[in-house]
Amino acid sequence: SDKGEMHFGSGDAASIPAWLPSYPGSAPDGTYSARTPDGDTGGYSFETNDGADEVASYYRRELEGAGFSIETSGKQSAGSTTIANLIASSGGKKVTVAATQEGGSTRVVIGYESK
Repeated sequence: SDKGEMHFGSGDAASIPAWLPSYPGSAPDGTYSARTPDGDTGGYSFETNDGADEVASYYRRELEGAGFSIETSGKQSAGSTTIANLIASSGGKKVTVAATQEGGSTRVVIGYESK
């Protein structure tokens, strides 16, 4: 519409902003994005055999290296489940990372916005 556009898909890495680090060996299996006069927002998810801590450490290192400040980060464990997350920002950009490890697999959900 004249107020913006929204896209949903699966595996469409082309819709992920170039400024957002891509986790090594990952392939998005679900994406969404919205563009409005106020900016862009979106997200995607993927699975990896790496642990939640390893995923969060990668994004912390890459985002800090790109000039982002880490606003919050944390880790929780209960039984065989570990959740690691972080929120980072730089100027009008913001990234959220949530990695949930259960057994030998980790589901990662990335959200982003750019104003």
